[in-house]
Amino acid sequence: NFGDTITAGGGNDSIVIHTSGDLTKADSVDAGAGTDTLKVGAASAVTTIADADFTLVSNLEKVSGVGDYALDITLDTLAQAAGITTLTATASKTNTFTIKSGYTSNLSIAMAATEVIDASAYTGVLTITGDMDLIASADTLTGGTGTSDELSLSQDTTTDALDKTKMANVSGFEKITFTKDVTATLKTAEGNVADGKSLTVNANALTSTVFTFDGSEENDGTFSISAAGTEAH
Repeated sequence: NFGDTITAGGGNDSIVIHTSGDLTKADSVDAGAGTDTLKVGAASAVTTIADADFTLVSNLEKVSGVGDYALDITLDTLAQAAGITTLTATASKTNTFTIKSGYTSNLSIAMAATEVIDASAYTGVLTITGDMDLIASADTLTGGTGTSDELSLSQDTTTDALDKTKMANVSGFEKITFTKDVTATLKTAEGNVADGKSLTVNANALTSTVFTFDGSEENDGTFSISAAGTEAH
């Protein structure tokens, strides 16, 4: 920190910081070729990275949490210039990701525990990935102003379910996709679909299992639902 210079070569490099302030706008990091990762949070309860901290960072594609520590990361113009396109949360903590209007690249965020994601000013394509059981009432997942933001959800048990309580703080997404052939239930909350907008629900991966959907809480939006296979969805 405070003026370090790091130059990585080819290959998929990992650069590790331990706490807030280890990466500052005075530090120069060129991650080089390959798919490179900044690993964060090995010695602090919460590691905060502001957009300004990416001032002299280049060729860095991923930021990933390490261990049982929370992340608080803001992406704006400087994070975009640095090359960031993927964020990975840390387990068992509340992670906060704020996506500002100056960040316009497509972005993928992998959930791990409790997430507070604010992309309300974001115009790019946001994809949030993870097991559907990770979504709970404590999460706040806010998509952007574009038309292709997606929750891409896997299932890991015989029956996975999301209800209106778990989905209460999810908004701004145009797509929900289920990625595994495992029985799943989705009951949406009224705020999941914006006024006059539509939510596309894709359960085509459930080819030999049952998908159950309940959108009865919705008052002013519509749904487009697809399901494949031969089961009685």
